[in-house]
Amino acid sequence: VVFGLFGVLRHQNNIAASADTNIYVSEKTTGDIVSINCQNEDMPFEFNLKDGSWVLASDETFPVSTEIVNEFLEKGNNLIAARLVSSDGDYERFGLNSPQQTITLTDSQGVSVTYLIGSYNENIERYYACEKDSQNIYIINKSVGDVLVQDLYSYAASYDLSGLSKATLLSFDCVTPESQVSVFQTEKDQNSPMGSSSIWRFSQPFNSDTFVDANKVDSFIAKLKTAAESKCVSYSPDEADIENYGLLNPQSSFKLTYTTDSGEKQAVMYLGKENEDGSIYIMFEGASTIGLLDSETASSLKEYFDCYKFVPQSICAVKKDKVDTMTVTANGTTYNFAFTDNGYTLNGTPCSDESFEAFYNKLSGIVSNTHSSEAAQTAAGEDSFTITYHFKDTSYSDVTAVYTPYDSNYYTASCGQMSGRLVNKRSVEGVLSLLEAV
Repeated sequence: VVFGLFGVLRHQNNIAASADTNIYVSEKTTGDIVSINCQNEDMPFEFNLKDGSWVLASDETFPVSTEIVNEFLEKGNNLIAARLVSSDGDYERFGLNSPQQTITLTDSQGVSVTYLIGSYNENIERYYACEKDSQNIYIINKSVGDVLVQDLYSYAASYDLSGLSKATLLSFDCVTPESQVSVFQTEKDQNSPMGSSSIWRFSQPFNSDTFVDANKVDSFIAKLKTAAESKCVSYSPDEADIENYGLLNPQSSFKLTYTTDSGEKQAVMYLGKENEDGSIYIMFEGASTIGLLDSETASSLKEYFDCYKFVPQSICAVKKDKVDTMTVTANGTTYNFAFTDNGYTLNGTPCSDESFEAFYNKLSGIVSNTHSSEAAQTAAGEDSFTITYHFKDTSYSDVTAVYTPYDSNYYTASCGQMSGRLVNKRSVEGVLSLLEAV
């Protein structure tokens, strides 16, 4: 029993010892930080948490980037060292007598700790750091030190889009010299025969009968809000700075109209010069900062200049209970289907409900994730598969979908004003097989 108990205790002690093997610059532990004070020779500053948001103590109108402050706290709160390098307190040797940054963090319980960030050693690619007045001197990783020695302007957000959401967005435009995509929010049409229940419609380049995928609008909003939090590269830029970043006469932009507590608001984000790594400089109309979009966000946002980025995956999903008749042409044969109270008829003769519904459901499930401008030029021919829907409510115009062989792997699909959408050949062939079964 004694040896068994000893073994259990030893095991528990080993777990406790291995639970946290980090080396901390300070023995103090700070919790949720509410104040960040940074002292340096050029521009000292202090951020305070006020009503859940970070503000600059000396100017609460300064556009503080929550994302960048959070990154700072992730790196700096309870600062972790790579290793201890000295316990002799020789601050001058490690650049700690005149530190690049003196950082005081205060948590919600009033516990404060002050860190000194000293010289950067290029040979080992590390910064020297210590707690103020401590004899122990450590090295910290470059990725940590780079964040901790940032100047004030590095914390400036490009723009405040905190009020933007799918609930507040009313309309938006994605504009380049070659194209414009315009989308607006409308009331949900409960009587629409189309399968989409989206409240978003195109106004350009398609007409307002064309639905926009609501999930893609959500993703678009998220990317814009990320862009608004991008790192500031210039605060209060002059005309020369604006020109240098390619923003004096920008050609591409995103224009947003959304609601706020004080009424409608417009925000315009301009895209400037693109760097070799794919990052892009941006500036919001009326803002005092120029931001830098990282390459991933920049690439994602540029995709939205293509109208097909916003279209639903479905080529032509139509609610079955809204259809009166349907005309299908395939392989030179025309099939006239009628939807009656007693089931379905084909060319005036009752047909198997089960076979027809298998065909109809497969047809409605045809999707596309790819658009080709070249495929859009492919004309319909005798080998095209064509479906025209005639609705019970005649206030809605007929809708026609056409699938035309494109290459060995794809059909090109068109519906309404959209064309050139590539559909897997097997998907169409599967529908045609079910049509023959009917």
